[in-house]
Amino acid sequence: MRERLRELLTTPAYRSVVRGYLIGLDQALADVCRHHPDTAADEVRRDLATLLDERAPGPPAGSPGPPAGSFGPPPPVIDSGLRTEFTADPEVAAHLGGTPVADVPALFTALLRLPAGPAATWRARAAAGETAGGDWTDVPSFVDRETLIPPDPATGRPGLRLRPEAPLPADVAEALALRAGDHGPGYRLAVAAAQVLAVAGRDGTLVDLLPTRNGLPAGRFDQPGTPTACRSELLRRLHAHTAATTPGERLRTLLDVDEALCSVVHRPPAAAGSWWANLATQVRDLVFQAARDVPGAQVTELSGRFSDIPADMTSDNAAMLGGPGTVLACLRLWASVDGRTIPGRVIIGTR
Repeated sequence: MRERLRELLTTPAYRSVVRGYLIGLDQALADVCRHHPDTAADEVRRDLATLLDERAPGPPAGSPGPPAGSFGPPPPVIDSGLRTEFTADPEVAAHLGGTPVADVPALFTALLRLPAGPAATWRARAAAGETAGGDWTDVPSFVDRETLIPPDPATGRPGLRLRPEAPLPADVAEALALRAGDHGPGYRLAVAAAQVLAVAGRDGTLVDLLPTRNGLPAGRFDQPGTPTACRSELLRRLHAHTAATTPGERLRTLLDVDEALCSVVHRPPAAAGSWWANLATQVRDLVFQAARDVPGAQVTELSGRFSDIPADMTSDNAAMLGGPGTVLACLRLWASVDGRTIPGRVIIGTR
């Protein structure tokens, strides 16, 4: 079976479709692995990673090779026709809210906001286009080996891809006091932080909704100062979490870290089942796990109709998109820790 799939992946007539289905299968198995880490799904995903990472057949002897420093199959170039079809797709439009898609990196960052099925379909279609070389920046992950954003030939910026062997950002590892070989909850938190920071540095349509002193959003990531301010505040909260000494204090500071990571969002927020939504779920799982170690602690992710949520469970600085309605995303979990109630924060509106 593996050889048959390898043959299809190297056949131009089948390559894009088969690759899209394999990516979709890999994403579905990733959900299985998060809840059942000891299943055979891990072995299947390793085989899929090998197949998806293999280069296409090389050029004839004597022809120029790939550019120096390039890795794996070259990334796609999106033509204007495909880009027009992409933005005209009703399912895509429903989740992007009019976000412009002007080039290859913008299309791939948009895919991270879509549900897994449509994202895999459009990624496969994009892979059928022309190709160009480029360098890569590896971002740490747990088991995933995935291309997030291809290199940008127009600017020379390297692509982003997930690799389990990639190192953590030095400042994130230092903030959590991680040592080589640490793979506990602190490492999982660091990986999530590394992924948020890496993609936020490339996606100018993201917004930092962490409240500032005047209660307003810090701004879009394509505005000067926003990426630096976001990173500095996240590192401050990671340091505070590391310095916490009691289970209750560690939970409260972890709630602060969770808020910083989950306040990096799109307008409208990414769809359920998307790459961004799954990343937020990984962070939230760490919070719920920590809450079990604190006697009497309660943690709730706010959802549903905003009018049905008790007023004392939410803070005054909720973000609103198009008027009151349902909770589109929970930016901060509601919690009760050591007898102290901490209100949650949400984005409300209609999708």
